Order: sequence, then structure tokens, then C-alpha cells
Amino acid sequence: MIALSWSTFGFAQTGLNTSNPHPSAALEISSVNKGLLAPRLTTSEKNAIINPATGLIVYDKDLKIYTYFNGTIWVEPNVTVTLP
Repeated sequence: MIALSWSTFGFAQTGLNTSNPHPSAALEISSVNKGLLAPRLTTSEKNAIINPATGLIVYDKDLKIYTYFNGTIWVEPNVTVTLP
């Protein structure tokens, strides 16, 4: 009964190095001196993923770029970063 009530009132957010992840995030990682390391695959390893999820992100070691699966093909994100 306790487990059932915990799952009913539990939170969906997970935090690493933070005890209060933002409610809009499924996962929040906090650090002041480390980054996030995405999976690193060769192009053939990436293309061998069976039924990749839309939005799946990997670093392509052969192309030396991050790519994501758009639901149909692997593409390089078209991202522009503007710093304050």
C-alpha cells in the first residue's frame, strides 16, 4: 500500500547533483565544472540502431558532429547560439 501511494504522489523529474530539478525537465544535471557526454558512435554503429526514437542524439565519431534522428533520417542540428 505504501509503494502504491508513493507511485501516485511521486515526481517524474530526476536530478543529478540537484535535489530540486525543474518541473519541466525529465532530467536536470547540475555542475559547475563538468559537461554532458553524449554517446559516441561511428556512422555505421549509429545507422545500425534499430528503430531509433525521434529526437535521439548521438555524436558521430566519423563525421565529428552531433546528429539527431528526426523520425525519418539522422540530421545535424541547425543550432545558432547567441551569448549575452
